[in-house]
Amino acid sequence: MGFAPRDAVLTIHLATLTTGLGGLLLYRVHDWLSAVLIGLLIGCVLAIVGILETIGRNSNGAARMHDGTSCTGEARSQDEVD
Repeated sequence: MGFAPRDAVLTIHLATLTTGLGGLLLYRVHDWLSAVLIGLLIGCVLAIVGILETIGRNSNGAARMHDGTSCTGEARSQDEVD
């Protein structure tokens, strides 16, 4: 999807905060239905993170940064960048 590293970190922090707040809410619920709804909420957030990770990978399976290098530091040729 082309997130900048800062945006990717902020997205992960937001997902972590959301699931953490859902976990804190579990102490306040009084019935099983509410607990299941909170569990579904956390599951949906984790599914969104999984979808973003899947979409963010290119065809050869290596994540690429904006400068044309992979996360392992290997550079792409100009043909691969276009």
